[in-house]
Amino acid sequence: MRTMTRSFMFLAAGVASTLTVAASCAVAAPIATDESFGPRRQLDQGQLELDYRHAGMHYRIFSQWRGANRVRTIEPYRARHGQFVNISDAYADRSISGTGSVRALRDGLVRGGEYRVAPDGTPELQTLLLDYAWPAITRQRSGQSLFRLVRSRGRMVLRARTAEPAIGCVRLPAGTRTIELDPRTFVPLRVLVVRARKLDLRIDTVRLRAAAGTMPAIRYAGRHRVIAGEFIPATPAEVLTFDQPFDVAMPTYLPQGFSLELTGMAASGSSLGADGVLPESGAMYAAQWRRGLETIDLTIRTGSNALTSKWDTTNPFGYACSSTRRISTTVAGHAGSYTLGAFGGARLWWRDGATMYTLTAPLSRAELVRVAESLANVRSTSALSSK
Repeated sequence: MRTMTRSFMFLAAGVASTLTVAASCAVAAPIATDESFGPRRQLDQGQLELDYRHAGMHYRIFSQWRGANRVRTIEPYRARHGQFVNISDAYADRSISGTGSVRALRDGLVRGGEYRVAPDGTPELQTLLLDYAWPAITRQRSGQSLFRLVRSRGRMVLRARTAEPAIGCVRLPAGTRTIELDPRTFVPLRVLVVRARKLDLRIDTVRLRAAAGTMPAIRYAGRHRVIAGEFIPATPAEVLTFDQPFDVAMPTYLPQGFSLELTGMAASGSSLGADGVLPESGAMYAAQWRRGLETIDLTIRTGSNALTSKWDTTNPFGYACSSTRRISTTVAGHAGSYTLGAFGGARLWWRDGATMYTLTAPLSRAELVRVAESLANVRSTSALSSK
């Protein structure tokens, strides 16, 4: 189950992004409203420094990502005995975290093997920043004209303004969300959420640069313990040697630019549904493809009758404090559902008997269905050799 994590910010006021687009580079060409709407430069690795303000809080974050989908977040905080820090490294297949003093992490708790592939888990970079932008990008690719090329704070940006839904359970009124993207990389440079004419959230990318080498691993002094997880990274061919209750499949079609990032198996999937009310699934296969900051996530899982009966009629990715409109569709003759909520990419899910499928990506319904209908059993040499 996805959880919204706290955001941690690195305050560096006045530091400009090194990857922004100058006014002289702006062109008057129409902005695409189909799948061609995308970055001209793919960021496979980089560093972000963000400034975050929300509900009277002011946090800082330093994040770095690589092709292996590793993200580091740093949260400083003050306690009775001094200044401390939480540090976590999120990989595609596990998360490592610890708490200690600023100078040395002592008595750190190391968490290893936690399943992190969306939609069962979301790296911090997605939750902190990108999840705010994916809905508008997805809607633009679905035919809606939301983005305009405008000047903002001395640079040219792609700006979209969308309605922000009310959140009744915490009494937040409706409002607006403004997203500003770097036109070359699609990295969100600013996120503004205004409710009842009051600023509710502001995230500014105050520094963005290419990564210089690989981040050093977290090191711990003193006692620590390791908590093992169940996700096992494996190639599709290796997964075939596992005792899985379903046919493992891979798409023979992907949008241009996506490449395979991760595949593997977990003994079970996370509890889904609002507040995790749906039963856990049985064995689950996961695969992820990456194009810069975007990912396509596929899961195949099996489950009990209690889970499969709700798969067709409920939103397994819904949250207690939000509502999304579920659109009925078909995938290769099977009844399915598509939804795009206030956060994250679009989601497509369907079922073939007791085998349940999900696809998650910031893509239109037609494009997600096209990927889904290209799924082929990996025992076919053509399905394996094409990826």
